[in-house]
Amino acid sequence: MRLNLRQLFVQLPLPLKKQAINGAGWLVNRRRYGKFFHAYQQQFREGKGLKGEEMRALITRVAQNHPYFREFSIDSFDDIPIVTKSDIMSHHDKFLINKSLVFEKATTSGTTGQRFEFSLTKEMLQKQYAGAWFFREIHGLYREEPQANFFGRSLFDINQTQPPFWLFSKPTNQLLFSELHLTRERAPLYLEQLHNYGVRWFHGFPSFVSLFASFIAEQGLIPEAQSLNLKGITLSSENLLKNQRRIIEEVFGCRVINFYSQGEGVADIYQDSDGLLKVNENYSYVEFIPNGDGLFRIVGTQLDNKCMPFIRYDTGDLAELEEDPREGVAPKIKSIMGRKSEFLVLKNGRKVGRLGHIFHKSHHIREAQIVQTEPGKALFLINPTDMFSPTDQQGFEYEIRRKLGDDFDFEIRLVDAIQRTASGKLKLVESSLIQTTG
Repeated sequence: MRLNLRQLFVQLPLPLKKQAINGAGWLVNRRRYGKFFHAYQQQFREGKGLKGEEMRALITRVAQNHPYFREFSIDSFDDIPIVTKSDIMSHHDKFLINKSLVFEKATTSGTTGQRFEFSLTKEMLQKQYAGAWFFREIHGLYREEPQANFFGRSLFDINQTQPPFWLFSKPTNQLLFSELHLTRERAPLYLEQLHNYGVRWFHGFPSFVSLFASFIAEQGLIPEAQSLNLKGITLSSENLLKNQRRIIEEVFGCRVINFYSQGEGVADIYQDSDGLLKVNENYSYVEFIPNGDGLFRIVGTQLDNKCMPFIRYDTGDLAELEEDPREGVAPKIKSIMGRKSEFLVLKNGRKVGRLGHIFHKSHHIREAQIVQTEPGKALFLINPTDMFSPTDQQGFEYEIRRKLGDDFDFEIRLVDAIQRTASGKLKLVESSLIQTTG
Protein backbone atom coordinates (compact mmCIF):
# COMPACT_ATOMS: atom_id res chain seq x y z
CA MET A 1 0.00 0.00 0.00
CA ARG A 2 1.33 3.42 -0.96
CA LEU A 3 1.60 5.81 2.00
CA ASN A 4 0.94 9.54 1.79
CA LEU A 5 3.17 12.10 3.51
CA ARG A 6 1.01 12.25 6.64
CA GLN A 7 1.11 8.47 7.06
CA LEU A 8 4.87 8.48 6.52
CA PHE A 9 5.28 11.20 9.14
CA VAL A 10 3.36 9.16 11.73
CA GLN A 11 5.74 6.23 11.19
CA LEU A 12 8.97 8.23 11.51
CA PRO A 13 11.19 7.56 14.56
CA LEU A 14 11.01 10.39 17.10
CA PRO A 15 14.35 12.13 16.23
CA LEU A 16 13.37 12.36 12.56
CA LYS A 17 9.85 13.39 13.51
CA LYS A 18 11.23 16.34 15.49
CA GLN A 19 13.32 17.42 12.49
CA ALA A 20 10.34 17.02 10.18
CA ILE A 21 8.05 19.13 12.38
CA ASN A 22 10.61 21.93 12.40
CA GLY A 23 10.95 21.71 8.63
CA ALA A 24 7.19 21.84 8.28
CA GLY A 25 7.09 24.85 10.63
CA TRP A 26 9.62 26.71 8.49
CA LEU A 27 7.51 25.99 5.40
CA VAL A 28 4.33 27.09 7.19
CA ASN A 29 5.91 30.45 8.05
CA ARG A 30 7.03 30.97 4.47
CA ARG A 31 3.64 30.12 2.95
CA ARG A 32 1.37 31.92 5.43
CA TYR A 33 3.25 35.01 6.55
CA GLY A 34 4.47 36.88 3.48
CA LYS A 35 3.77 40.30 1.99
CA PHE A 36 0.02 39.68 1.58
CA PHE A 37 -0.31 38.66 5.23
CA HIS A 38 1.32 41.85 6.46
CA ALA A 39 -0.65 44.05 4.04
CA TYR A 40 -3.99 42.58 5.10
CA GLN A 41 -3.06 42.66 8.76
CA GLN A 42 -2.41 46.39 8.46
CA GLN A 43 -5.65 46.85 6.53
CA PHE A 44 -7.65 45.13 9.27
CA ARG A 45 -5.95 47.16 12.00
CA GLU A 46 -6.79 50.40 10.22
CA GLY A 47 -10.34 49.31 9.35
CA LYS A 48 -9.86 49.98 5.65
CA GLY A 49 -11.80 48.38 2.81
CA LEU A 50 -15.00 48.68 0.82
CA LYS A 51 -18.20 48.20 2.82
CA GLY A 52 -21.95 48.51 2.42
CA GLU A 53 -23.30 49.77 -0.89
CA GLU A 54 -19.85 50.19 -2.41
CA MET A 55 -19.09 46.54 -1.76
CA ARG A 56 -22.50 45.41 -3.03
CA ALA A 57 -21.91 47.36 -6.25
CA LEU A 58 -18.50 45.73 -6.75
CA ILE A 59 -19.91 42.25 -6.09
CA THR A 60 -22.67 42.91 -8.65
CA ARG A 61 -20.14 43.89 -11.33
CA VAL A 62 -18.03 40.80 -10.66
CA ALA A 63 -21.10 38.54 -10.77
CA GLN A 64 -22.27 40.01 -14.07
CA ASN A 65 -18.99 38.84 -15.67
CA HIS A 66 -18.64 35.56 -13.81
CA PRO A 67 -19.00 32.35 -15.92
CA TYR A 68 -21.66 30.93 -13.60
CA PHE A 69 -23.61 34.02 -12.55
CA ARG A 70 -23.78 35.70 -15.96
CA GLU A 71 -26.28 33.05 -17.01
CA PHE A 72 -28.73 34.81 -14.69
CA SER A 73 -30.35 38.19 -15.29
CA ILE A 74 -28.46 40.37 -12.82
CA ASP A 75 -29.24 44.07 -12.66
CA SER A 76 -28.63 44.56 -8.94
CA PHE A 77 -27.07 42.78 -5.97
CA ASP A 78 -30.36 41.20 -4.95
CA ASP A 79 -30.59 39.48 -8.35
CA ILE A 80 -27.49 37.40 -7.57
CA PRO A 81 -28.58 33.90 -6.55
CA ILE A 82 -27.30 32.45 -3.29
CA VAL A 83 -25.13 29.39 -3.99
CA THR A 84 -24.32 26.33 -1.91
CA LYS A 85 -21.50 23.84 -1.72
CA SER A 86 -23.49 21.52 -4.02
CA ASP A 87 -23.89 24.26 -6.66
CA ILE A 88 -20.14 24.82 -6.76
CA MET A 89 -19.36 21.11 -6.86
CA SER A 90 -21.81 20.62 -9.75
CA HIS A 91 -20.37 23.55 -11.76
CA HIS A 92 -16.76 23.48 -10.57
CA ASP A 93 -15.24 24.56 -13.91
CA LYS A 94 -17.39 27.69 -13.98
CA PHE A 95 -16.34 28.71 -10.48
CA LEU A 96 -12.61 28.05 -10.96
CA ILE A 97 -12.09 31.09 -13.20
CA ASN A 98 -8.27 31.31 -13.25
CA LYS A 99 -6.27 28.11 -12.85
CA SER A 100 -2.94 29.92 -13.27
CA LEU A 101 -3.42 31.66 -9.90
CA VAL A 102 -4.01 28.47 -7.89
CA PHE A 103 -1.52 28.25 -5.03
CA GLU A 104 -3.13 25.60 -2.87
CA LYS A 105 -6.05 23.18 -3.05
CA ALA A 106 -8.10 22.92 0.10
CA THR A 107 -10.73 20.42 1.16
CA THR A 108 -13.46 20.51 3.71
CA SER A 109 -16.26 18.16 4.63
CA GLY A 110 -18.27 20.33 7.03
CA THR A 111 -20.64 18.31 9.20
CA THR A 112 -22.26 16.34 6.41
CA GLY A 113 -19.11 14.40 5.51
CA GLN A 114 -19.44 15.58 1.90
CA ARG A 115 -15.94 16.22 0.55
CA PHE A 116 -15.58 19.69 -0.98
CA GLU A 117 -12.44 20.72 -2.84
CA PHE A 118 -11.70 24.31 -3.79
CA SER A 119 -8.69 26.39 -4.77
CA LEU A 120 -6.92 29.28 -3.08
CA THR A 121 -4.47 31.89 -4.30
CA LYS A 122 -1.39 32.68 -2.24
CA GLU A 123 -2.93 36.07 -1.50
CA MET A 124 -6.11 34.48 -0.18
CA LEU A 125 -4.27 31.94 1.98
CA GLN A 126 -2.31 34.72 3.65
CA LYS A 127 -5.45 36.84 4.01
CA GLN A 128 -7.09 34.04 5.99
CA TYR A 129 -4.21 33.92 8.44
CA ALA A 130 -4.13 37.72 8.67
CA GLY A 131 -7.78 37.56 9.72
CA ALA A 132 -7.04 34.94 12.38
CA TRP A 133 -4.08 36.83 13.83
CA PHE A 134 -5.92 40.16 13.71
CA PHE A 135 -8.50 38.83 16.16
CA ARG A 136 -5.85 37.21 18.37
CA GLU A 137 -3.85 40.41 18.63
CA ILE A 138 -6.96 42.23 19.86
CA HIS A 139 -6.67 39.96 22.91
CA GLY A 140 -2.90 40.37 23.27
CA LEU A 141 -1.99 36.97 21.80
CA TYR A 142 1.04 37.00 19.51
CA ARG A 143 2.88 34.65 17.17
CA GLU A 144 6.21 35.38 18.82
CA GLU A 145 5.27 33.86 22.18
CA PRO A 146 5.07 30.14 23.08
CA GLN A 147 1.64 28.74 22.28
CA ALA A 148 0.01 25.33 22.00
CA ASN A 149 -2.32 23.77 19.48
CA PHE A 150 -4.36 20.64 20.13
CA PHE A 151 -4.12 18.75 16.87
CA GLY A 152 -6.97 16.64 15.52
CA ARG A 153 -4.75 15.08 12.88
CA SER A 154 -2.41 12.20 13.56
CA LEU A 155 1.02 13.00 14.96
CA PHE A 156 1.75 9.55 16.41
CA ASP A 157 0.58 6.02 15.81
CA ILE A 158 -2.79 5.51 17.44
CA ASN A 159 -1.44 2.39 19.19
CA GLN A 160 1.39 4.29 20.86
CA THR A 161 1.06 3.99 24.65
CA GLN A 162 4.16 5.78 25.91
CA PRO A 163 4.87 9.53 25.78
CA PRO A 164 5.67 11.84 24.18
CA PHE A 165 2.31 12.65 22.60
CA TRP A 166 3.46 16.13 21.65
CA LEU A 167 6.01 17.88 19.43
CA PHE A 168 7.41 21.41 19.55
CA SER A 169 7.84 23.42 16.36
CA LYS A 170 10.56 26.00 16.94
CA PRO A 171 9.84 28.05 13.78
CA THR A 172 6.20 28.59 14.79
CA ASN A 173 6.67 28.58 18.60
CA GLN A 174 3.96 25.93 18.79
CA LEU A 175 3.62 22.96 21.09
CA LEU A 176 1.52 20.49 19.12
CA PHE A 177 -0.51 17.96 21.12
CA SER A 178 -2.13 14.83 19.77
CA GLU A 179 -5.85 14.88 20.57
CA LEU A 180 -6.11 11.20 19.77
CA HIS A 181 -3.91 10.17 22.68
CA LEU A 182 -5.47 12.22 25.45
CA THR A 183 -6.97 10.11 28.24
CA ARG A 184 -7.90 10.90 31.81
CA GLU A 185 -4.65 9.30 32.97
CA ARG A 186 -2.51 11.25 30.51
CA ALA A 187 -4.07 14.66 31.16
CA PRO A 188 -1.46 15.50 33.87
CA LEU A 189 1.30 14.86 31.32
CA TYR A 190 -0.30 17.29 28.88
CA LEU A 191 -0.66 19.88 31.63
CA GLU A 192 2.96 19.38 32.64
CA GLN A 193 4.14 20.11 29.09
CA LEU A 194 2.20 23.38 29.02
CA HIS A 195 4.31 24.36 32.06
CA ASN A 196 7.58 23.00 30.66
CA TYR A 197 7.33 25.00 27.43
CA GLY A 198 6.08 28.18 29.09
CA VAL A 199 2.93 28.27 26.98
CA ARG A 200 1.16 31.64 27.17
CA TRP A 201 -2.06 30.67 25.38
CA PHE A 202 -3.44 27.78 23.37
CA HIS A 203 -5.95 26.91 20.67
CA GLY A 204 -8.26 23.95 20.07
CA PHE A 205 -11.74 22.66 19.39
CA PRO A 206 -14.30 23.41 22.14
CA SER A 207 -15.14 19.73 22.59
CA PHE A 208 -11.51 18.74 23.12
CA VAL A 209 -10.47 21.63 25.36
CA SER A 210 -13.55 21.13 27.57
CA LEU A 211 -12.74 17.40 27.80
CA PHE A 212 -9.16 18.22 28.81
CA ALA A 213 -10.47 20.67 31.41
CA SER A 214 -12.84 18.02 32.81
CA PHE A 215 -9.98 15.56 33.23
CA ILE A 216 -7.94 18.20 35.07
CA ALA A 217 -10.82 19.07 37.38
CA GLU A 218 -11.54 15.41 38.19
CA GLN A 219 -7.96 14.88 39.33
CA GLY A 220 -7.80 17.97 41.52
CA LEU A 221 -5.30 19.76 39.29
CA ILE A 222 -7.10 23.09 38.91
CA PRO A 223 -4.42 24.98 40.94
CA GLU A 224 -1.72 23.63 38.60
CA ALA A 225 -3.78 24.65 35.57
CA GLN A 226 -4.38 28.16 36.88
CA SER A 227 -0.72 28.60 37.80
CA LEU A 228 -0.01 28.65 34.07
CA ASN A 229 -1.41 32.21 34.13
CA LEU A 230 -2.60 31.80 30.56
CA LYS A 231 -3.45 34.98 28.66
CA GLY A 232 -6.34 33.23 26.93
CA ILE A 233 -7.67 30.17 25.16
CA THR A 234 -8.95 30.48 21.60
CA LEU A 235 -11.57 28.11 20.22
CA SER A 236 -12.96 27.54 16.74
CA SER A 237 -14.41 25.04 14.23
CA GLU A 238 -17.26 23.81 16.47
CA ASN A 239 -20.20 25.30 18.33
CA LEU A 240 -19.10 26.56 21.74
CA LEU A 241 -21.69 25.41 24.28
CA LYS A 242 -22.26 27.25 27.55
CA ASN A 243 -21.34 24.25 29.67
CA GLN A 244 -18.07 23.91 27.71
CA ARG A 245 -17.17 27.56 28.26
CA ARG A 246 -17.99 27.21 31.95
CA ILE A 247 -15.71 24.25 32.66
CA ILE A 248 -12.82 25.71 30.64
CA GLU A 249 -13.00 29.05 32.45
CA GLU A 250 -13.34 27.39 35.86
CA VAL A 251 -10.29 25.18 35.31
CA PHE A 252 -7.86 27.55 33.58
CA GLY A 253 -9.08 30.83 35.06
CA CYS A 254 -8.56 32.82 31.87
CA ARG A 255 -10.52 34.26 28.96
CA VAL A 256 -12.15 31.86 26.53
CA ILE A 257 -12.16 33.56 23.14
CA ASN A 258 -14.37 32.27 20.35
CA PHE A 259 -13.67 32.65 16.64
CA TYR A 260 -15.75 31.63 13.63
CA SER A 261 -14.38 31.17 10.12
CA GLN A 262 -14.32 28.55 7.40
CA GLY A 263 -11.90 27.26 4.78
CA GLU A 264 -13.82 29.00 2.01
CA GLY A 265 -12.97 32.32 3.66
CA VAL A 266 -16.31 34.09 3.25
CA ALA A 267 -16.94 35.18 6.86
CA ASP A 268 -14.80 36.02 9.88
CA ILE A 269 -16.72 36.53 13.11
CA TYR A 270 -14.63 37.08 16.20
CA GLN A 271 -15.08 37.86 19.86
CA ASP A 272 -13.89 41.41 20.53
CA SER A 273 -12.27 42.77 23.68
CA ASP A 274 -15.71 43.37 25.21
CA GLY A 275 -16.73 39.75 24.66
CA LEU A 276 -19.14 40.58 21.81
CA LEU A 277 -19.25 38.65 18.54
CA LYS A 278 -18.33 40.95 15.69
CA VAL A 279 -18.04 40.59 11.90
CA ASN A 280 -14.69 41.61 10.38
CA GLU A 281 -16.29 43.76 7.67
CA ASN A 282 -12.91 44.46 6.07
CA TYR A 283 -12.39 40.75 5.44
CA SER A 284 -15.50 39.89 3.41
CA TYR A 285 -19.11 40.89 2.82
CA VAL A 286 -21.41 38.96 5.16
CA GLU A 287 -25.21 38.69 5.03
CA PHE A 288 -27.60 37.23 7.57
CA ILE A 289 -30.56 35.71 5.71
CA PRO A 290 -33.70 34.72 7.70
CA ASN A 291 -33.96 30.95 8.01
CA GLY A 292 -37.65 30.94 9.03
CA ASP A 293 -37.12 29.75 12.61
CA GLY A 294 -35.74 32.86 14.25
CA LEU A 295 -32.21 32.04 13.13
CA PHE A 296 -30.23 33.50 10.24
CA ARG A 297 -28.17 31.79 7.54
CA ILE A 298 -24.61 33.07 7.30
CA VAL A 299 -24.00 33.97 3.63
CA GLY A 300 -20.67 35.48 2.62
CA THR A 301 -18.82 36.89 -0.37
CA GLN A 302 -15.05 36.79 -0.80
CA LEU A 303 -13.63 38.42 -3.94
CA ASP A 304 -9.92 38.39 -3.06
CA ASN A 305 -9.59 34.69 -3.85
CA LYS A 306 -9.09 35.64 -7.48
CA CYS A 307 -8.78 32.11 -8.83
CA MET A 308 -12.11 31.06 -7.32
CA PRO A 309 -14.14 33.89 -5.79
CA PHE A 310 -17.10 32.88 -3.63
CA ILE A 311 -20.15 35.08 -4.26
CA ARG A 312 -23.20 34.95 -1.98
CA TYR A 313 -22.06 31.58 -0.64
CA ASP A 314 -24.27 29.89 1.94
CA THR A 315 -21.90 28.54 4.59
CA GLY A 316 -24.53 26.14 5.93
CA ASP A 317 -24.12 27.77 9.34
CA LEU A 318 -26.68 29.67 11.38
CA ALA A 319 -26.49 32.68 13.69
CA GLU A 320 -28.74 33.91 16.46
CA LEU A 321 -29.14 37.70 16.40
CA GLU A 322 -30.56 40.06 18.99
CA GLU A 323 -32.66 41.75 16.29
CA ASP A 324 -33.25 41.54 12.55
CA PRO A 325 -30.23 42.86 10.60
CA ARG A 326 -30.47 46.29 8.96
CA GLU A 327 -28.39 47.50 6.03
CA GLY A 328 -25.55 49.70 7.20
CA VAL A 329 -25.89 48.67 10.85
CA ALA A 330 -23.52 46.11 12.38
CA PRO A 331 -25.58 43.10 13.51
CA LYS A 332 -25.68 42.21 17.19
CA ILE A 333 -24.77 38.52 17.21
CA LYS A 334 -25.82 36.46 20.23
CA SER A 335 -24.28 33.19 19.09
CA ILE A 336 -23.19 31.10 16.14
CA MET A 337 -25.58 28.16 16.17
CA GLY A 338 -23.57 26.05 13.78
CA ARG A 339 -24.64 23.85 10.97
CA LYS A 340 -28.15 23.62 9.63
CA SER A 341 -27.70 19.88 10.01
CA GLU A 342 -27.62 20.22 13.80
CA PHE A 343 -31.34 19.63 14.13
CA LEU A 344 -33.48 16.78 15.38
CA VAL A 345 -36.58 15.78 13.46
CA LEU A 346 -39.80 15.19 15.42
CA LYS A 347 -42.42 12.58 14.51
CA ASN A 348 -44.49 15.20 12.71
CA GLY A 349 -41.48 16.21 10.59
CA ARG A 350 -40.77 19.48 12.40
CA LYS A 351 -37.09 20.24 12.95
CA VAL A 352 -35.79 21.46 16.32
CA GLY A 353 -32.48 23.28 16.64
CA ARG A 354 -30.50 25.07 19.37
CA LEU A 355 -29.86 21.67 20.91
CA GLY A 356 -26.88 22.85 22.91
CA HIS A 357 -29.39 24.30 25.39
CA ILE A 358 -30.09 20.73 26.56
CA PHE A 359 -26.57 20.53 28.01
CA HIS A 360 -26.28 24.01 29.55
CA LYS A 361 -27.04 22.84 33.09
CA SER A 362 -24.95 19.67 32.88
CA HIS A 363 -21.97 19.94 35.24
CA HIS A 364 -20.91 16.30 35.25
CA ILE A 365 -20.78 15.50 31.52
CA ARG A 366 -17.42 15.50 29.77
CA GLU A 367 -18.85 15.33 26.25
CA ALA A 368 -22.04 14.33 24.50
CA GLN A 369 -23.48 13.52 21.09
CA ILE A 370 -27.00 13.01 19.74
CA VAL A 371 -27.52 10.27 17.14
CA GLN A 372 -30.71 10.18 15.08
CA THR A 373 -31.67 7.66 12.41
CA GLU A 374 -35.47 8.07 12.36
CA PRO A 375 -37.90 10.92 13.08
CA GLY A 376 -39.08 11.34 16.65
CA LYS A 377 -36.33 9.21 18.16
CA ALA A 378 -32.67 9.70 19.16
CA LEU A 379 -29.80 8.19 21.10
CA PHE A 380 -27.97 10.49 23.53
CA LEU A 381 -24.37 9.39 24.06
CA ILE A 382 -22.98 10.74 27.32
CA ASN A 383 -19.38 10.53 28.50
CA PRO A 384 -19.90 11.21 32.24
CA THR A 385 -17.47 12.30 34.93
CA ASP A 386 -17.07 10.29 38.12
CA MET A 387 -19.49 12.73 39.78
CA PHE A 388 -22.37 11.91 37.43
CA SER A 389 -25.30 10.66 39.52
CA PRO A 390 -28.90 9.47 39.08
CA THR A 391 -29.95 13.02 39.96
CA ASP A 392 -27.86 14.33 37.04
CA GLN A 393 -29.49 11.82 34.70
CA GLN A 394 -32.96 12.84 35.86
CA GLY A 395 -32.12 16.49 35.28
CA PHE A 396 -30.79 15.66 31.84
CA GLU A 397 -33.95 13.73 30.97
CA TYR A 398 -36.01 16.71 32.11
CA GLU A 399 -34.10 19.06 29.77
CA ILE A 400 -34.63 16.66 26.85
CA ARG A 401 -38.37 16.52 27.53
CA ARG A 402 -38.54 20.28 27.95
CA LYS A 403 -36.84 20.81 24.59
CA LEU A 404 -38.32 17.98 22.50
CA GLY A 405 -41.64 17.18 24.16
CA ASP A 406 -43.18 14.07 25.68
CA ASP A 407 -43.81 12.47 22.28
CA PHE A 408 -40.07 12.20 21.53
CA ASP A 409 -38.49 8.79 22.21
CA PHE A 410 -34.93 8.75 23.44
CA GLU A 411 -32.31 6.56 25.04
CA ILE A 412 -29.42 7.80 27.18
CA ARG A 413 -26.30 5.67 26.90
CA LEU A 414 -23.25 6.24 29.09
CA VAL A 415 -19.97 5.68 27.24
CA ASP A 416 -16.26 6.04 27.94
CA ALA A 417 -15.54 8.08 24.80
CA ILE A 418 -17.28 9.47 21.72
CA GLN A 419 -15.89 9.05 18.24
CA ARG A 420 -14.65 12.18 16.50
CA THR A 421 -14.27 12.98 12.80
CA ALA A 422 -10.99 12.41 10.96
CA SER A 423 -10.00 16.02 11.73
CA GLY A 424 -10.67 15.58 15.44
CA LYS A 425 -14.00 17.42 15.66
CA LEU A 426 -16.95 16.23 17.68
CA LYS A 427 -20.31 16.57 15.93
CA LEU A 428 -23.09 17.52 18.31
CA VAL A 429 -25.65 15.78 16.09
CA GLU A 430 -24.93 12.69 14.00
CA SER A 431 -28.00 12.35 11.79
CA SER A 432 -28.84 10.18 8.79
CA LEU A 433 -31.89 12.40 8.15
CA ILE A 434 -29.92 15.43 6.95
CA GLN A 435 -30.24 14.74 3.25
CA THR A 436 -33.86 13.57 3.38
CA THR A 437 -35.18 16.40 5.51
CA GLY A 438 -33.43 19.27 3.74
